[in-house]
Amino acid sequence: MSSLETARVWLRPLRVTDAPAVSAMMTPNVSRWVATWPSPFSVEAAAERLTRAIAANEAGTAFSRIAERKSDKAAMGWLGICCPPLAGAGF
Repeated sequence: MSSLETARVWLRPLRVTDAPAVSAMMTPNVSRWVATWPSPFSVEAAAERLTRAIAANEAGTAFSRIAERKSDKAAMGWLGICCPPLAGAGF
């Protein structure tokens, strides 16, 4: 699944060009709840994190999406699920 769409929101794949919006989202009020996301969070740091997340998506070790408001295409958030390999896990 590459995206999920509702009447008002589109959960779409990440893009490095999302860096300015991701940087702007990381306010002190948000950052205090997200342990690995500092505030301020520079556009350059956001671009680096997006690049790593895109690579993880492509490798199949994560599923991350931008929540985009359809009416004006504004990025409202980033959601993700990481699936790191577990040592010794198997079926």
